[in-house]
Amino acid sequence: MAKVDTADFAFWIRPSAPVKDEPLVRLYRWTVKRDQSGNCYFVGHRNNGNTVRVSTPIVEFDPAGNCGRTASGRLYELIGPENRGGDTDLMWQLWCLTWGISSVAGEVS
Repeated sequence: MAKVDTADFAFWIRPSAPVKDEPLVRLYRWTVKRDQSGNCYFVGHRNNGNTVRVSTPIVEFDPAGNCGRTASGRLYELIGPENRGGDTDLMWQLWCLTWGISSVAGEVS
């Protein structure tokens, strides 16, 4: 398998605004992914539809209420049903490559 140069994907990965400036994020077409250490992350589309986001590790999650809080302190509101595959999978894979994280196959139920 060819080595991937993560610099090729640098334009895809951007830092988030500080939590004090953006305390709540709404994600559409979202899912939850797990890394090799057992940390879980929200991955989904921002409300503008053009940006896919990977959160910091989830520390609280209410599946019935479709909301959660991450290690950064940011709140996430998950809009609509969970949506696996597509852009969220691609962004998760690029994020893992960029940060040297091993992903666990499959989504978190």
